[in-house]
Amino acid sequence: MGDDGAESLAGSDILRSLTKLDLQQNKIGPEGARALARSEALCSLAVLNLADDRIGAPGAQALADSPHLRSLAVLDLTSNVIGDDGARALAHSQSLRSLAELYLAQNEIGDDGARALAQGTLPLRRLILSRNPIDDPGVRALAESASLRDCQVMT
Repeated sequence: MGDDGAESLAGSDILRSLTKLDLQQNKIGPEGARALARSEALCSLAVLNLADDRIGAPGAQALADSPHLRSLAVLDLTSNVIGDDGARALAHSQSLRSLAELYLAQNEIGDDGARALAQGTLPLRRLILSRNPIDDPGVRALAESASLRDCQVMT
């Protein structure tokens, strides 16, 4: 699909009727993620899967800033190399207040990203961080987080 396909899809009215969108392994990249984030057609979306799409930190930032993803309950960004910057953007998102599940496995998130997620305000019930280079300081921050007290965290 790539960036161009994601941009075409983002402009399509067919998205307005969807509650789940699975675009994993389509190589949409940061520009494709930005196009999706700008799409008003995603306002009713509850589940968005962009696993292994190469969105990077800029794509994660665009999703975190999107006013059109307020009903999103599940976001899968597994294997997108968002790093600490992308994790920070998601952790402090004002738009993703409905998010219950966040999948961030294999994203090169380290201790700084883990601390940001621990201090974030997302109402998560499940946070998947496996296969990231998170060491003791990051794990400790996650374990001691008051905002993640009722959340299943997997590192």
